[in-house]
Amino acid sequence: MVVDGAPALSGVRAARNGDAALSAVLPHLGVAYQQRGRFGNAIGAFEEAQKLDPDNQSVSTYLIQVNLSAKKYSTAAA
Repeated sequence: MVVDGAPALSGVRAARNGDAALSAVLPHLGVAYQQRGRFGNAIGAFEEAQKLDPDNQSVSTYLIQVNLSAKKYSTAAA
């Protein structure tokens, strides 16, 4: 799915190469998107962060919060 702001995420994906710092940057990107009401972009950033660091509980919490903000209640509850 292509969403507005996708170039930022595609650049992040291209830079992935095991970069541990990326898992720290993506949640900040997600929060910035969420604060601007760009929930699809925020979800994408948090999902990428979760792939890089699946044990990060903060990212899981952010993902739940943004899904609630986007009124994706069934996804937030999963």
